[in-house]
Amino acid sequence: RQRSTQLTAQDKANQDKAKAQQEKEAKRENKSWIPTSTPELSLSGNVSYNQIQDSTIAGIYGGVFSSVTDVDVQALNTSWIASYAGSASISNSYYDTSPDSKTTTTGKSTSPGKEAAPKNKPAISGAASASVTINAISQTTSAYVDKSNLSLLGDLTVLADTSLVIAGMATAGSISVSRNNSGFGVAGSGVVNMITSLTEAYVRDSIVDADGMISIRAYDNNLIVSGAGSLSVSVSTTDQKSGTGGAAKGTPKTQAAVSVSPAAAISIINSTARAHASDSTLIADNDIDINAVSNETVISLASGISGAGADSNKGSFALAGAGSASINVITAEVEAYIAESNPGAGRRVQISNRTVTVDAEDNSVIVSNAGALAISSAKGTQWGIGLALGAAVAVNISDKKVRAGISGADVEAGKDIIITAESNANTWALTMGGFGAGAKGTERYAFALSAGAAGSVNMMDSVVESYISEGSSIHTISGAVILSAQDNATIEADSLVVGIAVAVGKTSAVAASLGGSFSVNDLRKEVRSTISDSTVTSAQQVDIDASSNGTIWALTVGGVGSGGKAEQNFGGAISVAGAGSVNVIDSTVEAGIEGSTVTSGSGLDVSLAAVDSSTIAANAGILSIAVGLGSKALAASLGASVAINSVTGGIRAYAEDSTITSSGGLDMTAESKATIWAMTLAGVGAGGKG
Repeated sequence: RQRSTQLTAQDKANQDKAKAQQEKEAKRENKSWIPTSTPELSLSGNVSYNQIQDSTIAGIYGGVFSSVTDVDVQALNTSWIASYAGSASISNSYYDTSPDSKTTTTGKSTSPGKEAAPKNKPAISGAASASVTINAISQTTSAYVDKSNLSLLGDLTVLADTSLVIAGMATAGSISVSRNNSGFGVAGSGVVNMITSLTEAYVRDSIVDADGMISIRAYDNNLIVSGAGSLSVSVSTTDQKSGTGGAAKGTPKTQAAVSVSPAAAISIINSTARAHASDSTLIADNDIDINAVSNETVISLASGISGAGADSNKGSFALAGAGSASINVITAEVEAYIAESNPGAGRRVQISNRTVTVDAEDNSVIVSNAGALAISSAKGTQWGIGLALGAAVAVNISDKKVRAGISGADVEAGKDIIITAESNANTWALTMGGFGAGAKGTERYAFALSAGAAGSVNMMDSVVESYISEGSSIHTISGAVILSAQDNATIEADSLVVGIAVAVGKTSAVAASLGGSFSVNDLRKEVRSTISDSTVTSAQQVDIDASSNGTIWALTVGGVGSGGKAEQNFGGAISVAGAGSVNVIDSTVEAGIEGSTVTSGSGLDVSLAAVDSSTIAANAGILSIAVGLGSKALAASLGASVAINSVTGGIRAYAEDSTITSSGGLDMTAESKATIWAMTLAGVGAGGKG
C-alpha cells in the first residue's frame, strides 16, 4: 500500500509538471507575433499580350503606260485584334470558436464534452484577382505612283485605306467570406490598347494624262474599344452566441473586412493620313481630287465596384475602396496637298472643264466613361467603423494638325479650285461615383465615413489650315477659287458624385460624408486660311474663310448626406460637397492675303472672313445634408459650386503687301461671336437635436 501511494504521488507530480509546461508554452504562444498557422488565400491572375506589326504597299515605280483604260492602285489594311482577359477568386474561411469544437490544442488532454477551442486561427483569409491585356497594332499603308509616265483612256485611282480595330477587355472579380476571422477581397483590371498608323497615297515625280478622273485618297479609319471592370466583395462575421447562451469562447475581438477594386483603361492612337501630288504633271478631262481623311474613334469604359461588411460581437471594421480611370490619347496629322519643289520646272496640274479639289478632314471621336461604387457596413457589439472611399477619373487628350493646300505649283481648272481643311473632333466624358458607409456600435461608439470624387480632364489642341503659298500660280477658266479652314471641335464633360454615411452608437456616433465632382476642359485652336507669295486669277469670286466653332459643355453635380445618432452621449454629422469646372477656349483665327497678286472675275468679290463662334456652357450644383442626434449633438453641412470660364484669342482678316484687283469689291470681315453661359447652384442643410 505504501508503494502504491508513492506511485500515485509520483504520477501526480509528473502530471503537475506537464501541466505547468503546457501553460508556459501556451503563454509563449499567445504572446508570439508570428502566426502559427498559414494564411487562407485564393489568388488568380491573367495577362494577355497581342501585337501586329507590318506594312501594306501597292505602287507603280518607273512605269510607262500607254492607251490603258483605268488604273487602280489600292493598298488596303483591315487588321484587327480582339482580346479578353478575365480572372476570379473565391475564398470561404471558417474558424470554429464554439466551446464544443472537436479541434483541440496539440498536447493538451481533454475530457469528453469539455474540449477547448483552438488557440490558433488562420493568419489571414482573403481572395485576390488581377487581369491585364495589352494590345498593339503598328501599320504602314502606302499606295503610290512614282517616277512614272501614264497615258490613260480612263481614270487613275490611288487609294490607301487603313481600317484598324482593337477590342480589348479585362475583368476581375473576388469574393471573400470569412467567419470568426478577418478577410479581404481585391480585384484589379487593366487594359492598354495602342494603334500607330501611317496611311499615304501619292503621285510623285510623274506625268499622268487621263481622259477621265484623277483621284488620290488616303483614308485612316481606326477604332479602339477598351473596357476594364473590377468587382470585389468581402464579408466577415462571427458566431454571435455559444450553445449555452454566453459569448463564444475565443471569438476575435475585432472583425475586419476590406474590399478594394481598381480598374484602368488606356487607349492611344497615333495616326498620319497623307494624300499628295508632288513634283508631277497631272492632266485630266474629269475632276482631280486629292483627299485625306482621318476618322479615329476611341470608346473606353472603366468601372470599379467594391463592397465590404463586418459583423462582430466585439468590434467591427469595414473598408470598401473603388477606383477607375479612363485615359485616352489621339494624335492625328492629316495632310492633302499639291506641291512643287521647283516652281520653274514647267510641271503643272491642269483640268480643262472640271474642278480641282484638295481636302483634308479630321473626324476623331473620344467617348470616355469611368465609374466607381463603394459600399461598406460595420456592426459591432462594442464598436463599429465603416469606410467607403473611391474615385472615378477620365483623362482625354487630342492633338490634331489638319492641313490642305497648294505649294509652289501651277494649277489650272476649267471650273473651281477648292481647298478645304476641316476638323470635327469630339470628346465626350462621363464620370460617376457612388459611395455609402454605415456603422453601428451597440454598446459603445460608431464611426462612418464616405469620401469620393468623380471628374475628368479634357484637353484638345488643333491646327487647321488651308493655304496657297510659295510661288504658286492658280488660274480658273470659269470657276471660283475657294479656301476654307474650319474647326468644329467639341468637348462635353459630365460628372456626378453621391455619398452617404450613417453611424448609430450607444455612447457616441459620428458620420462624415465628403464628395466632389469636377471637370477641367481646355480647347486651344489655330485656324488659318491664307494666300501668300502667290498669284491667283479667278474667273469668279475668291473666297478665303477661316472659322472656329469650338464648344465646351460642362456639367458637375455632387450630393452628400450624413447622419449620426447616439443613445446616451454625442451624435455628430458633417457633410461637405463640392462641384466645379474650369473651362478655357483659346482661338487664333486668321484669313489673309500676303505678298500676293489676287484677281477676281468681273463684278465679283474678293472676300476674307475670320469668324470665332466659341461657346462655353458650364453648370454646377451641389446638395449637402447633415443630421446629428444625441444628448449632445452637432451637425455641420458645407458646400460650394464653382464655374471658371475663359475665352481668349485673336481674330484677324488682313491683306498685306499684295495687289488685289476686284471690280466687285473687297469684302473683309473679322468677327467674334464668343458666348459664355454659366449657372451654379448650392443647397446645404444641417439639423441637430440634443
